[in-house]
Amino acid sequence: MDIHHFFLGNAFDAHTYFGAHCTASGVVFRTLVPNVKSVSLIWEGGGWTPMPMQRIHDGGIYEITVPDAMPGQMYKYRITPQTPGGETIDHCDPYSFGMELRPNNASIIRDLESYAFHDQAWMQSRDTHREKPVNIYEVHLGS
Repeated sequence: MDIHHFFLGNAFDAHTYFGAHCTASGVVFRTLVPNVKSVSLIWEGGGWTPMPMQRIHDGGIYEITVPDAMPGQMYKYRITPQTPGGETIDHCDPYSFGMELRPNNASIIRDLESYAFHDQAWMQSRDTHREKPVNIYEVHLGS
């Protein structure tokens, strides 16, 4: 992903950069949290002990690689605001590929390379439906 294009609003592949990505050297966690004092990773495998993330871009991009993290484990980002006396926030990853069932809100590490889709029959039988009516729904995800 091109960071410059991301901040201009012209990058449509941010999901390939942000979030938790399994690599040969461990799981790389990246998130965008501008205007904060610090960001730490808290995760199930680390006993939920904060691990400080490194700020890698002036726009507020933070990163950490955790060699021991594995798919299926839960994690969150602990955000410390700049304002004195501001409360620390534990936040899920907006770019995560898995989430805990509500009302809980931890993100879950997923290895997308190991996932195999099982919808080949449906993909081959689907139609473009270009001659049929379309319904478009607008949904507020918070409700």
